[in-house]
Amino acid sequence: MSRICELCSKTYQRGNLVPRGIGRRVTRRTLTRQQPNIRTVRFDVEDGNKITLKICTSCLKRLRKDEREQGLNAVKDSVAEVVKVEKAPVAKTSSISSKSSRVAKKA
Repeated sequence: MSRICELCSKTYQRGNLVPRGIGRRVTRRTLTRQQPNIRTVRFDVEDGNKITLKICTSCLKRLRKDEREQGLNAVKDSVAEVVKVEKAPVAKTSSISSKSSRVAKKA
């Protein structure tokens, strides 16, 4: 299961574990990854259709707050927009053409 939020695209944070203490020199740094808190949530979208999204808890908190303030229809609309964006075709960019343009600029 990929740990990426489908609303905000939040992924892991990478960092270093650095030894701390008196008289300790930094001899090495161990890489560490902090994973986002991802939850699988089912939403009712238009006409009673249900979709399943993997979202982080900060987005879930925001959606629940919006639901309290603006009503359920506002949350359904925002989730429906995300689903439409995901289904839209993505234009592919060729990395070869960008490399060749960089080479041409240098010459």
